[in-house]
Amino acid sequence: METKSTVIAAVACIIIVLGLVLFFASTAIVPTGHIGVVTLYSKVQEKYLDAGFHMVKPFVEDIHAIDIRTQKYQGTVEGSAKDLQIVNVTMSINYQIKAEKASDLYAKVGKNYNDTILNPALQSGLKAAIAKFTAEEM
Repeated sequence: METKSTVIAAVACIIIVLGLVLFFASTAIVPTGHIGVVTLYSKVQEKYLDAGFHMVKPFVEDIHAIDIRTQKYQGTVEGSAKDLQIVNVTMSINYQIKAEKASDLYAKVGKNYNDTILNPALQSGLKAAIAKFTAEEM
């Protein structure tokens, strides 16, 4: 009799644990100031999730949070002026990712878009601008 109740209690505990695992695998929370890029079997979907609590397909959908708040990027550029003087410039830029473009950005570049797109573009643009002036003009 005691064995039967022990087995029932063990089965009930296993069912509860499996239910909790399934529930938490079916939910996603996107933080404020972010959007959730949805991937289904690692393929980026066109839809995105706004901040908040969402139900997702367990074990097949993943949510990747992308910050859509205004962000600041800073870097230092060393370039040559028109008169071949070495110039060091510290740059700073504010940028924001559009929510409707975040899925495309994540699919083509990934989360490391600062180092992949932003840094090289700013470095080359600023070096080209430095080369147009002499050190005295700057």
